Amino acid sequence: MKVSGKLPYIKLRTRDRPVIPTGLSTLDQVLLGGFRKDSIVHFYGDPGAGKTTFAMQILANIIGQGWRG
Repeated sequence: MKVSGKLPYIKLRTRDRPVIPTGLSTLDQVLLGGFRKDSIVHFYGDPGAGKTTFAMQILANIIGQGWRG
């Protein structure tokens, strides 16, 4: 796949991969529907900021929707 700086960012993000909704409406809106299947997501922040709790909530929502690994 050739990537050009002239392509709009939205076109680079909307590939034909399934979208996995996080169950968090605002996050899903920012992510254009949710996480792209087979993508890597990195949460970062200071110790104690809530990264693990945030990730566990997303995982619980995804599993609750019936998605499996």
